Amino acid sequence: MRENLKLVVIIMDSLSSIAEKGEITERYYNPENLFSEVTIIILKKDNPEKKIIQKMTGTAKLNIYTFPISKLQKILGWLPFGFFFFNKKPLKVIDIHKPDVIRCHGYLENVILANNIYEKRKIPYIASIHINPDVNTWNKGSGLINRAFGLLYSRKIRKALSCAAKVLPVYKPIIAYTDRLRLNNVEVAYNVLNPSNLVRKTNYNIFDIVKIVSVGRIFNLKNPINIIKAIERFDNVEFHIYGDGPYREKLNEYVSLKKLNHRVKLIKSISNDKLCKLLHTYDLFVTHSEHFEISKSVLEPLLIGLPIILNKRKGPNAPELLDAGVLLVEDSKEGYKDAIEKLILNQKEREHYGKRLHEYGLKHFSPKKTEAKYVRIYKEVLQ
Repeated sequence: MRENLKLVVIIMDSLSSIAEKGEITERYYNPENLFSEVTIIILKKDNPEKKIIQKMTGTAKLNIYTFPISKLQKILGWLPFGFFFFNKKPLKVIDIHKPDVIRCHGYLENVILANNIYEKRKIPYIASIHINPDVNTWNKGSGLINRAFGLLYSRKIRKALSCAAKVLPVYKPIIAYTDRLRLNNVEVAYNVLNPSNLVRKTNYNIFDIVKIVSVGRIFNLKNPINIIKAIERFDNVEFHIYGDGPYREKLNEYVSLKKLNHRVKLIKSISNDKLCKLLHTYDLFVTHSEHFEISKSVLEPLLIGLPIILNKRKGPNAPELLDAGVLLVEDSKEGYKDAIEKLILNQKEREHYGKRLHEYGLKHFSPKKTEAKYVRIYKEVLQ
């Protein structure tokens, strides 16, 4: 294996927003400090603070470039030459830094760009897919614009994923999408969780106040209103919701209306490090999601052994949730209330359940194992 390896990462997200929400994970872009230089290309208007983002690239020299995709480029990008002029600036970056491999987090314009670079410079690229587009992006509930772009870009995306050295679904439910595209370069590789700050839950005693936590963006598909309504039934329960989103104010209004401010707290943001240190101090993790995938915010409590209550979604739940034995309930105040009450009253069952989740999480999602897996995949591609 060559020394002083260089990586280019192409992302569609705003790193500033990720930092603001506290979602900075150590070595996320540089597992085991495999690379000596990491260059991040952001296809969005952004101005991240390099010092904060450095944590995500470990000991590597960090370079950051932003090349926002204009509305016109996005509209024309699906055409045969739609990305021709857009390629020029990223190609200059590629020629300056001469990466050994390119990594795409996502499956839209960034993987199309990586494919264009590959055709011109023969640099291999790896694409991770974080949702099932057939279920969560291009379906009827995702909006006309998203569905239209999904259809327009589908041929280019299929070609780009087919030419990738590796396609990495981060959860098993995404395999249905890669199977539909008949890709043969696919391997499930879970997101790397916080490697230094997750604290194993060892004490399952409940005292006078039951502490319940939920984490995640608050919007229509992740709306914890029925959990709040369930908690109204208990006098000795505190519920902390970490996350922001368009439904946050609605929830605050409901909490105020029902005079629950002393028991239900909505915390807009918290650093991932701090959250991971706090999770073990809670008694239960209770959340709502209509997403097909299993989110990082659920993997973290699962890994430490914090008992989890999650809703049965309208479609099938992720195989990982079923395999781990996560307690799934009806998305109703009665469904959540009964499950919370069951776990509060039975310490033996609560402890047994938490330990079972920890064992499953340690086997499948431990940061050490997932980080090593990404290193192995990079090395295979670089051979």
